[in-house]
Amino acid sequence: MYETAAVIVAAGDSTRMKLGCNKNYIEHEGRLLLSYTLAAFGQCPEVDRIVLVIKDSERESAERAVAQAGIGRDVMFVPGADTRQGSVFSGLTAAQGCTYAAIHDGARCLISPADISRVLKMTCETGAATLVSRVNDTCMWLTEDRTQTECYLDRARMAAVQTPQCFLYDRIMRAHIRAREDGFTGTDDTGIYRRYEGKVELVYSENINWKITEPGDLELAEAILRFREERG
Repeated sequence: MYETAAVIVAAGDSTRMKLGCNKNYIEHEGRLLLSYTLAAFGQCPEVDRIVLVIKDSERESAERAVAQAGIGRDVMFVPGADTRQGSVFSGLTAAQGCTYAAIHDGARCLISPADISRVLKMTCETGAATLVSRVNDTCMWLTEDRTQTECYLDRARMAAVQTPQCFLYDRIMRAHIRAREDGFTGTDDTGIYRRYEGKVELVYSENINWKITEPGDLELAEAILRFREERG
């Protein structure tokens, strides 16, 4: 029988938010944003255990988020590293023994249990899959100094990569180990996996799944959370 571990990364500095605090612990209607992320994974029947990667100094806030999420299972707290890639590796190491790993950014608090399930189902079939969204804006390739347009990109052949990114555990762990040995830094875990293991299948999200990165993102996320709560 296989087991799936969710590795949720919440150990960043949130510098682009310019709030002086970790965005995962911003409050909305009395709840920490991270609690919404945790609740979605807790409601996903395919997820057997949750590994939460945090800063040691934020353990109390993380425990509060877990309590607010109402997860009916234990959550393992793991200290993060100086980089996201290092934090993911710490989480994967703690998840040893599982068959599948679902890696997710804690700041994607709008993720739905249905989308998590869809990515995991594809992973069971192919070994690796990630949630993506279609690109609706016109996209430009810029000059090196980012002041001029070199060309326009065909958005029909583009996708915005999101999380969760799900893999057979042994393969993503092997890829991370090789990346550490080579000193390679990927933009995300799909980049690491593609470099060392192979292709990653795409699953298009059916729900909004923004990552809270800048102050304007927070206002939109709060409006969506409020709408969902009112809708029930």
